[in-house]
Amino acid sequence: MRTALLLVSIAAGILSVPHANARNHSAASGATTLADGSMPTATPVHENTIAVANADDSLKHWSTCAQPECYPGGKGVPVSTSQTIDNASPSVDGASMRLTETANSTTSYTNVLWPYKMKGCDACTHMRTNFWAYPVSSSHVASLEYDAFLFDAAHQLNIMWGVQWNQRAGKWQIWNQGTSQWVDTMVTTGPRFGVWNHLQFSDHRVIGDTSCGGTECLYYDTLMLNGTTYALNLTEPAGPLHHGWGSVSGFQFQLDATPVASGSATLSEYIDEADMWAN
Repeated sequence: MRTALLLVSIAAGILSVPHANARNHSAASGATTLADGSMPTATPVHENTIAVANADDSLKHWSTCAQPECYPGGKGVPVSTSQTIDNASPSVDGASMRLTETANSTTSYTNVLWPYKMKGCDACTHMRTNFWAYPVSSSHVASLEYDAFLFDAAHQLNIMWGVQWNQRAGKWQIWNQGTSQWVDTMVTTGPRFGVWNHLQFSDHRVIGDTSCGGTECLYYDTLMLNGTTYALNLTEPAGPLHHGWGSVSGFQFQLDATPVASGSATLSEYIDEADMWAN
């Protein structure tokens, strides 16, 4: 489970985030998609477009957040973490990214976060992520988290569309950045373990909209899982940007572990064809 300190992992990279190009449009704003639901490759048409294709094929722009140096929530310090690319099996396109977290009986509720950070886009209002995920086993998995974010320095907003499959509760949850709490949705169909899952998330905001308790609303539009689209149509408030943080955009993956009674346990998840688009 994430806490308000989760985003400390990203702060160090905000002022030196490299620029990048590449890819396409949100379903929430009338996007064209391919037959398999993926986004066609395209060059950004103007400066207020952030587009990433196959982020899992390189370690560039990625970092790892785990206690004690970084705080992605939870309580314990993992025994080890790893992030590797070019894994031929399992994979969708022949080269997947593998994320692992190892916990043992001396730790409790360890979390590990892997953020992918890009240049900022303070004028962007729509965000979409599209990827394949292969969680290897449900053993010791507390939750599988998939987030997208915009840190908006122009409006001093911490915009986090956080979504997680809570394995213990058996439901999807969304993140309230204003209160730093998870909120249940009505969706109870989760990712399958030991196979590939196709996931897409579409979200948006309206700049200047302060209808969520006096702060900007974050609109959670749809969750697509293995060909089924769930209309969430939920809103949660954005939060204030941490002092000194600059503009940045990105998405991230997190593994949360349950306590291990004895010995050690390794959680693994493969990610492939990981795309992000913001406009």
